[in-house]
Amino acid sequence: MNLMISLDRKALLFLISNSISIALGFLLYLVIISSSDGNLSKLMLTYSIHLILGSILTFGLNLYLFNNLMSLKKDQLKLTFIKNNNLFIFQILTVGLLIVLILSGVDLIKAPYKKNFNLPLWPIFFGSLILAFNKIVYFCFLGFKFYNKCCLIIITRPSILLASIIFFTFKSNISFEIFVAGSFIVSEIFVLLISLDELKKINFFQINFSKKFNVSNLKNSLKLFGDYIFAEVILKIDIFFSMIKFDIKNISTYLISLVFIEGMLTFTIILRNYFSSQYGTYISSKNYDLYLAHYRRFALFSFFITLFFVFCSFFVLFILQNYLITFDEIAFKYLLIMCIGYLIFSIFGVSELIFLNRNNYLKQTYYFLTAFFVQLLCIIFLINKIGILAFPISICIMFLIMSILIFLEFRKIGI
Repeated sequence: MNLMISLDRKALLFLISNSISIALGFLLYLVIISSSDGNLSKLMLTYSIHLILGSILTFGLNLYLFNNLMSLKKDQLKLTFIKNNNLFIFQILTVGLLIVLILSGVDLIKAPYKKNFNLPLWPIFFGSLILAFNKIVYFCFLGFKFYNKCCLIIITRPSILLASIIFFTFKSNISFEIFVAGSFIVSEIFVLLISLDELKKINFFQINFSKKFNVSNLKNSLKLFGDYIFAEVILKIDIFFSMIKFDIKNISTYLISLVFIEGMLTFTIILRNYFSSQYGTYISSKNYDLYLAHYRRFALFSFFITLFFVFCSFFVLFILQNYLITFDEIAFKYLLIMCIGYLIFSIFGVSELIFLNRNNYLKQTYYFLTAFFVQLLCIIFLINKIGILAFPISICIMFLIMSILIFLEFRKIGI
């Protein structure tokens, strides 16, 4: 209880908004599961493509803007920074649009997941472009410390997504694939609309087209490009593998357990972003003792809240065991294996942007790149030997490796 009180109110606001988001996300999965056994797999695939492409289309710009805004103390300096980078943002988004158009053309010719997915993927690509824009906006808001708006965005996205899917599920004869793709687009448009007031405050749309292209900005952004891509991919590799190698019904049980880990990871990421925006400057200014003091509070808080989420997850699985006819008890085993690694990671995860805070952009990318290949190699090595069990084991090992890398970075700077 004392730990909860010692955390500032803004951090608790992020916790509350994220908890609401997780609850809404869980309700969404219940709606999907109740409609069809195979629809959960389709949703996970659609969401994975939407999220990963949305991250790719930012080209690391969101983290680049966030890190620079965070390092500036005065609002006027932050406004000047945005003004100087408006054209760069516009150029990146234009490149993103061209990529979406090319991918859409390719997808109309040959849809890679036609076997399990009855819709071309190009509508999802356009939703991903809006998501990329919203990601850039969200991290700008974090840099300006518009925390109330950030929390509103966290709640709005799953709320609109849930409302849209419930409406289409029970009130329409449109195919599942079509209304899921449409729901992603609608939710991102709503997020954009509620962000307009703050975007006007920071002169986000006042683009100076006479400003020359800044090669240095591009280089720094691309150094973080791999960081954000692999951060999004690490819990999605198994989905792409499973959709190709296994039948939809065979992987539904595993995906149910993965949903809980994704919810917990969302909490850690949001807490990580808030922690970095508030206290990351202590790392860049080499005030390690003060950074450590705040890190200890947030690490303990993250661990105990994650432990609470773990108990809640198993409790919900017990309920689902009686609720779903097709439920398989092996879901408990899948979840337990992943939770072992994730509980350790929850301690270190709040400081996951420590490399970024030290302006070591490439090292931040190598960190996620290592996690990506650890998971990938584990899957490749184990999948033919133990089947679907390879996925939770690879995720567990990946979280342990990520924790070790952050711990070694602490050791390196003398914490």
